[in-house]
Amino acid sequence: MSLFNRIGPVFPSELFDFIIDFLWDDRPSLKITLAERDDCYNLQRLIDATAARADPLGGYVRELSITRIWARGGDPCFSSRYFRELIPSLVARLIYVDQLNLTGLSWGGIFEVRADVVAKFLTLYPALKVLRLTRMTFRSAQDLYSLLTAHPLLHTLYITSVNWESEGSGSTALLPVHQSVEDKPIQLRELLLSFTSSTFEPYFASIGVFLMAPPFTLDLRRLQWVSTPHSSGQQTLNTLVRRAGSRLECLRVALPLRKQHLIPDQVLDISSNTNLVELQVDCDGRTRSIWQPTFLSKIRSRLFRALDLNFDLRHCPPQVDFLDWEYIDNVITSLTLSRPNLIVRFSFRSHITDTIWTTDLIRDVAAGLPGVHAAGIGVGILFRDRDLDDIVVAEHWLSPVALSQGFEERVMISQVETI
Repeated sequence: MSLFNRIGPVFPSELFDFIIDFLWDDRPSLKITLAERDDCYNLQRLIDATAARADPLGGYVRELSITRIWARGGDPCFSSRYFRELIPSLVARLIYVDQLNLTGLSWGGIFEVRADVVAKFLTLYPALKVLRLTRMTFRSAQDLYSLLTAHPLLHTLYITSVNWESEGSGSTALLPVHQSVEDKPIQLRELLLSFTSSTFEPYFASIGVFLMAPPFTLDLRRLQWVSTPHSSGQQTLNTLVRRAGSRLECLRVALPLRKQHLIPDQVLDISSNTNLVELQVDCDGRTRSIWQPTFLSKIRSRLFRALDLNFDLRHCPPQVDFLDWEYIDNVITSLTLSRPNLIVRFSFRSHITDTIWTTDLIRDVAAGLPGVHAAGIGVGILFRDRDLDDIVVAEHWLSPVALSQGFEERVMISQVETI
C-alpha cells in the first residue's frame, strides 16, 4: 500500500483556487517544502498526500526543491521508500516546473531499486530552465551528464560540491563515455561552479571539460567560480572567461590564494570581456598578495560600473597590509577616468564582537586610497559578521556620491552557499 494512501484525509479540492488566489502575492508562503520534519510530520504528510492527489496543483508550481529526507524512527529504508513513492505520485504532476533544486541527495541511493523512475524523472520537466545541484553524489559521470543533457531549454546551471562514485584517476577517466549525436544543443547563459574542498577538484575539472563540448554551447552572461586555494582548475576558469568574450556581463571569482600559489593574472585575462558590467572578487585577507591590482588593471569594458572586493579576515583586529594599496588606488583611479559612474565596494567578513576595530579599519582603508578619495569616487566599506550569516553590521561610504547614484539599489552578483 502506498505511503500516501495511508495518510487519510486531504484538503478539499474546492479550496485550492481560493488558497492560491489568497496567497498569490505571497511567494514565500507558496513554496512547498518536501523535507520531512519531526515537529510537523503529520502536517507534512497531509500536504504531500494532498498535492499528490490534486490535479490542478501542477499548473501553479514553477520551482521545485528536493532536499535529503532523513530516516525517521531508526528506519534506514524510510528515506528511499518515501522518495520512490514521491516521484511517481507527486513530482510527476508538476510538469510545468522550470526551476529544479536538488540538495544532499545520493543518486544511486534514490534510484537503485526502480531504474525506470530515473528515465521518467529525466523527462518530467520539458520546460526546465534553471538547475541547481548542491552536495550531490552520482553513481557515475554518465548519470550527471544524462541529467544535464535531458533538458534542452536549460540556460542556468549551478553546481556546488558534486561528485560521483565511480573509480578513476585523472580527469579523462572521469569523463562521461556515452554522448549521443542526437543531443539537442543546450545554450548556457549563467553558470556557477563551486568547490571549496580539494576532494571535489578532479570532478570539477571533468565537469568543466564536458560543459565546453557539444551539446553544450556557452553563451555566458553571468559566471561564478569558487575554488579551493590550491586549485589546479584555474585553466578551466581561464577558458570559460575567454570563450564568454564580449557576451559576459557579470563575473564573480573567488580564489583565496596564498603567496605560494599561482596568481590569477598569470592564467586569467578579462581584457576580452569588453561588455563586463559587474565584477566581484573574493580574496583571502590573512596573507599579503599583489595579484588583485594587476587583475583589475586588465578591465577594458567601457560599460563597467560596479566592483566588489570581498576579504575574509581571520585576525581581530585585522591589519590592512594584505593589499598593495598604492597600486590599487592608482588602478581604481585610472578606471574611473572613462567610467565616471563606477562604484567600488570593499567588504570585510570576520567575527565582529565590537565596532571599535571597524573604525580603525575604515581609517586605514581611507588612508590607503588618497587618489580615490580626492577624485570623489564612490567607495563603500562594509563589514559582515560570520557568526550572523554574513549580515552587514556596519557600513561607511568614503564619498556621498555613491548614495546619490543609487548604488544600494543595484543588485550585485549573488552570494553562493559554501560548503
